[in-house]
Amino acid sequence: MILYAIAFLLIGTILRFIILSIAKSSGRRMRKKFVSLGEMKGKTFEEIKRKCGNPRLVLSKSENNFTAYWAVYGYAIEIEFIDQKMTGIIKEVIK
Repeated sequence: MILYAIAFLLIGTILRFIILSIAKSSGRRMRKKFVSLGEMKGKTFEEIKRKCGNPRLVLSKSENNFTAYWAVYGYAIEIEFIDQKMTGIIKEVIK
């Protein structure tokens, strides 16, 4: 009986490691896309979207000012745009 409990614990630990590794790899891929853009300040929203995909969320602050948020497990980035041009990174989270 104890042997079964140890086996289940071991299998659960291995599965957890595999699942987390797969999930974190999507975060690394997304971050590499943003890094490959080089200096982003001044790039247009469409240029960034073309390279990195559609953002999860776009929040309009005013008529010509908005924030776009990209996120996957292990990586998130929030970028501010004015007149469709990137002005700065508000927040970046890397796990």
